[in-house]
Amino acid sequence: MTRDGVTCMALTAYPPAFRDARGDELRATVLDATDGRRVWHFAREITDLVRAGLRVRAVHTARVGPARLIADGACLAAAWTLTLDLATLLGQRVRGEQDALLAPWSIALLAVVLGLVLVGFDRLGGIGALVWIATRTPALLHDISVSEALLATIVPVACFAVLIAAPRRRRPDARRLAWLALPVALAAVLGPPPWEQNGLLVAFVWLAALSTFMAAAVLLPTDPRLALAGAFPLAAITMSVIGRPGAATPIAIAVAAVAPGTVAVAVLRTRRLQRRATG
Repeated sequence: MTRDGVTCMALTAYPPAFRDARGDELRATVLDATDGRRVWHFAREITDLVRAGLRVRAVHTARVGPARLIADGACLAAAWTLTLDLATLLGQRVRGEQDALLAPWSIALLAVVLGLVLVGFDRLGGIGALVWIATRTPALLHDISVSEALLATIVPVACFAVLIAAPRRRRPDARRLAWLALPVALAAVLGPPPWEQNGLLVAFVWLAALSTFMAAAVLLPTDPRLALAGAFPLAAITMSVIGRPGAATPIAIAVAAVAPGTVAVAVLRTRRLQRRATG
């Protein structure tokens, strides 16, 4: 890749509005300053450019305030939860499992709800998600206790409620429906048994999870929304496990505490950036 291409990639660390206003200027400055210089000097300039871009992005992101950032993270977590639920149910259908929770109309409703959220109709999607939860609760209570059901659904229900009360500020875009291919692909790959005996698939799942975790950790000081989006479903899954008899181990409880911990870090970091921007 040419130096010009690397510089353009580094500029993506800046917010889009900043790139539109000063991107060409910064690109020309870096290329002029490193023209004829050694690779290590160019690498240092690119590193400084990325660091500066992340600082600008952090301040820009913090302007909306911690409440909006947490709400955006919860909305994204709701989308992730719906995606995982749809992939899980489709995978169970692929394996030929039979259960009232796997009714075709219920899966179809879930797909419609996920489609609404992906396109940008958060409020409608949130209402639909709560309706979906309500329709499957009677069948769910046949399989698990009330306390287990409560622990398993309290975090998703809270995220769906945020979709209704504080939807994201974005224009509807039907092209985002392409993301529906993700749960379908996951169901096709992981659905047929016995996927857990396929070392390549297991490695792929762990690699994807690790990559998401690392990206969220790196972006946490700059934009906590990705970390929040991952923390909420993780807490939901862990709490569903904790609800089982004898499963409330210290490790499980610690993992469940990741979500409130991430919220606290996001609030403190955002307020600090806001003070820096106005100070």
